[in-house]
This record gives sequence, structure tokens and C-alpha cells, in this order.
Amino acid sequence: MLPPGLGLGQARGRIPASDPIGPPMPRAASTGSANLRATLLILASSFLFSAGDTIVKLLTRSWPVGQIVFFRSLACLFLLLVLLRRPGEPLLPSGLAHPVLLGRSAFEIGVTAAFFGALAVMPLGDAVAIMFTSPILLTALAAPLLGERVGWRRWTAVLVGFSGVLVVIRPGGGGYGPEALLPLAAACCIAGRDILVRRLPAGLENRAVVLGTTLALLAYGAVASLFAWNPVTLGLLLGASAGAVTVTLAFLAYVEATRTAEVSFLQPFKYGAIPLSYLWGFLVFGDLPDATAAFGVALIVGSGLFIWWRERRLARAAAEPATAA
Repeated sequence: MLPPGLGLGQARGRIPASDPIGPPMPRAASTGSANLRATLLILASSFLFSAGDTIVKLLTRSWPVGQIVFFRSLACLFLLLVLLRRPGEPLLPSGLAHPVLLGRSAFEIGVTAAFFGALAVMPLGDAVAIMFTSPILLTALAAPLLGERVGWRRWTAVLVGFSGVLVVIRPGGGGYGPEALLPLAAACCIAGRDILVRRLPAGLENRAVVLGTTLALLAYGAVASLFAWNPVTLGLLLGASAGAVTVTLAFLAYVEATRTAEVSFLQPFKYGAIPLSYLWGFLVFGDLPDATAAFGVALIVGSGLFIWWRERRLARAAAEPATAA
């Protein structure tokens, strides 16, 4: 699953130098070959996340969502403990019980449960495309929740983006039924998660964020498995392990990309996850969008890219007086 933003501390450019994930590279180097390298890394990350989604969709044919989340989170936890371990320090970092981190983890549970549920009943590409409305939702929520001023141009883009969702799902017109609410719910949870990211204390390590989220998903999977459980087979264990490795590699590629180039520069390339998801959906499941759905996806992507461009332009304009001073 490739959320439009991973919602980690490095998304705001605050990776402490002592963080095992690693400090960002000097931004002066973020030109030319560095930008090309970062772009390739973010596309590789999108490819791997999409591959992980494909594995999850295959697993949902035989196992309930909670059971899949449990075993994949268990494998992810093992990998992360190995990768992020610090010699001479406790296995788990401090700050795991911070209220904001707990709230962020709750939203992450909502993202995972809703999106995995969508994968069980919808084509992969459509589910991912609808979930990419989260940046649009975040813009709509920025005014009432964050006190940010949103001008008419971005409000227009928000309306265009939601129109694209309606075109994709075609309610009452031979399209999707209530299942289309699942990726929309995932998008809402992503927006809520990314709002809470801005409230995380500056001293909280990214290691705590990553491990705290993984532990929360493991707990959710354990509880959900009490209500729906199918026999564990080698196929489930291999699939969950492959998914964990794929997602971990995707995460590492994403982090390396954000070390190399500004996150705002990389934002448009994250939309590469949408065609990649349609490609995986076609190769593995034989799913292809029709012309109407493709038009709706174009509206979603176009509005998201416009919002990104507009916010980047406003940020530069706001920085110019400070630079001149």
C-alpha cells in the first residue's frame, strides 16, 4: 500500500542525526543527478508498494483481512527490529505511548483495514486511485482544522477531484456499490493521520513512529483474528513474509529518496503508483479500467497535481520576502 504520504517524521524534514533511519543529505546536492536518483527511488518505492498490494489482494482470496494484517505485521516487526536496532540501547525506543503517536497509529489501522478490505472486493487500480484523494481531502480539511487559508483555485481543484471519484465509482449507474466507501475511508484516515503528523513532538524519533505503528497494526490483526480465522498454511506465511519484505524495501527506498531530494519535489512522482497498480491488476487479475474510469482517474490525478503545484508556488512566494530581508 502506497499512501500519498507515508506520514513519517522525515516527511516534514525532521530526521535527527542520531536516527538509525539516517539524516537527510544537504539540500544543496538536490539537483541534477541527485534529483534523478531520488525520482528513480520514489518510482521503485511505488513499484514495490504496488507489488505488496498485489500480494495482499491475492491473500484476501483465502484469508480474512485481520489475519493477513497480523502475520504481515509480525514479519515487518521482526525486520524492523533487526534493521533499526541500536547496540547498547533498549529494543524498543521511548515515546511509543505518546498520545499523538497513538492517535496516528489508530488512523493507520483505519487506513490498513479499509484499504485491505477494498482490495478484497475491488480492482487494485481503482482502489488505489480512489485512495489518492487523500491530498485533496487534506486540502479541504486544512482550513477548518489547521487554520490555513485555502483559495478558490484549490477549492476548485478539490471539487474536480471529488467529481473524479464519482466518475470512477458511478453510483447508481452500474458502477460500484457501498464497497467504494472503503478506499474513501482509507483516504480520510490518511488525511487524519497526516494532520496528526504535524502535531508529533520534534524530539520523537522516526524509529518510535515506525515501530509504534507496526505494533498497533499487529494488535489490530490479533484482535480481528479472534472474529475471523482460517487455517494457517505455508501459502499464508510465505505471502505475508513476501509482503513484509516488499513493504520494508519500499519504505527504505522512499526514505532514501527523501534524503536525496525535497519531499515537495518528489510528490508528483508518487502518482506513479496509480498506473503501476493498474499494471499489476492487469497482469495478475486481468483487470483494466474502462474509458469512463480512466477519465475519472485523470480528474483525481490532475486535481492532486494542481494542488501540489499551487501549494509549492505559494510556499515559494511566502519565502521570497524572508529571503530578500
